[in-house]
Amino acid sequence: MNRRNPANLHRFSASWREAGLTADPAPVLANLIQRHQEPGRHYHTLDHVNAVLDQLEAVRGELEHPADAELAVWFHDAIYHPARHDNERQSAALAREQLGGTGAPETRIARIAGLILDTRHQEPAGSPDGALVADADLAILAAAAETFDAYERAIRREYSHLTDSEFAVGRARFLGAMLQRPSIYQSRSFARLESLARTNLQRSVEGTRPGAS
Repeated sequence: MNRRNPANLHRFSASWREAGLTADPAPVLANLIQRHQEPGRHYHTLDHVNAVLDQLEAVRGELEHPADAELAVWFHDAIYHPARHDNERQSAALAREQLGGTGAPETRIARIAGLILDTRHQEPAGSPDGALVADADLAILAAAAETFDAYERAIRREYSHLTDSEFAVGRARFLGAMLQRPSIYQSRSFARLESLARTNLQRSVEGTRPGAS
């Protein structure tokens, strides 16, 4: 565990208790911390988890099941391999496995797994809570320019197995798909970020075009 573990343990345990889970949360958290410290992670780390949790904290009163949403955030990138396209499904399966013996009812486990799948950002979220979780995950897109640029560099490092041209093509496809959406953010609470996110994404798209410096 890293030096941030006491804060992580407090935060994780609070959600764990609120969700009514009776097992010891420490082994589950230790596994999640280990996964988020895997070599090759530069953005999808514990810092990202905590940043998303901070975003959710600001809208916690709007969540129907806040503890479930927070636990979903802890698990949503637990399995992350840039070359694969089923990370969220695998992370949801891990959450089901890890939560299966905690005293949680199946309805709660299924809800957490569903919230994890909402962070695929491939279709509208399955619930208002899912929209807030998905939007919190994408809040980085509306960060200040220097923070957004650091995020972009970290993503590039995670895709180091791709050539620059391969990465540019894939990144432009992702960014373009985001820009083509009627709205990037699904909830009213995060709609205020829409303009900033589009500005950052458009700038990034222009930077990934052939011949861009």
